Amino acid sequence: MEVIQVMSYSQQVKQLREEGYTIVRQAISPEHVLRYKNLIIDYFKDGRNLCHNTTASTPQTIKSDAINDPHFKELVEVYGNEKMLSILKEVSQDKLMWVHHSDIHMNYADAKGYHSDNQLRHIAGGNYSGNFLHQEYRVYRIATYFQDHYDNDGGFYVMPGSHLNSSLNEERYLKTKAGDAIIFDCTLQHKGGTYKDDRFAFFTALGLDNQYSELHAKGVLHRYAKQNRSPYVLQDYVKQKMEQLNIKC
Repeated sequence: MEVIQVMSYSQQVKQLREEGYTIVRQAISPEHVLRYKNLIIDYFKDGRNLCHNTTASTPQTIKSDAINDPHFKELVEVYGNEKMLSILKEVSQDKLMWVHHSDIHMNYADAKGYHSDNQLRHIAGGNYSGNFLHQEYRVYRIATYFQDHYDNDGGFYVMPGSHLNSSLNEERYLKTKAGDAIIFDCTLQHKGGTYKDDRFAFFTALGLDNQYSELHAKGVLHRYAKQNRSPYVLQDYVKQKMEQLNIKC
């Protein structure tokens, strides 16, 4: 059996800065993985709650702004993982900001080609490309899958270092177990694999408290307005969690 390499805290911080990603193993317990998976199944049961405004050609089982839907309130605990949070606070000089970015995916058919999660491109009237890079644009995505992608290629692919140099295009597949958390720079080129069984995931983000994180949040909210067709509401339980973790909200 292949042994999963365990990296030190300093190695993970260095990897996130230089390669644009790192993996926090067992960030979510098996019990919570099962609980979160069942919440997703229940939310989309019988064809309910489909999202019609994505780049995919058909309605998708995704929920934009998931954490502010009371159905997914329990997922707010994901932000409190001590190891994950310590890495993010280190790369942001302990100046983290909530950027209002969280999505639930169930068998999402899109995002199979390499792309950036830069949200500035969604700002109405803005002038930012989909591959915009800037050394101070430091928003970090957190991707958690609720099934194993260790012995299959249905998980997460990245191009290491592409958040610093867009010409870097070496592909790397990240082997993960259910409940592992992938932290990655939002401007890192990445894509999802193809998986034959049901695939459940929660993607969210935190950023360095600066103008680019504010712009990222603005782009997110423009996208959510189109996808959810309803006003954005920041729930009290989200605000309270961020305040508890000393994250600007």
